[in-house]
Amino acid sequence: MPGDQCDVVITYTMHNTFPANKEGIGHVIEFETKAVELEVVFHRDRPCLNGELLKRYSGTVHNGGNCKRTTNGLRLAVEFKNPPLGAEYILQWEW
Repeated sequence: MPGDQCDVVITYTMHNTFPANKEGIGHVIEFETKAVELEVVFHRDRPCLNGELLKRYSGTVHNGGNCKRTTNGLRLAVEFKNPPLGAEYILQWEW
């Protein structure tokens, strides 16, 4: 119902995936949304070196904002508010 609030958590457990040195995971905004949080947890044997958030909207790719990487590289996360409908956010990292 309009005005109702709900939290949706989608979890993937992946093994032996993401073979390239630069990889990412994306999310498309399909419903009116107040806030989105994306988080990737890495295996201790393969931490990420750095990360960035890209925003693809209206045919253009932009810097999507700052992402937070733990000092040991085992987590990469970003949160953004009021994303536009149809925007795609891509959380990318290098190992």
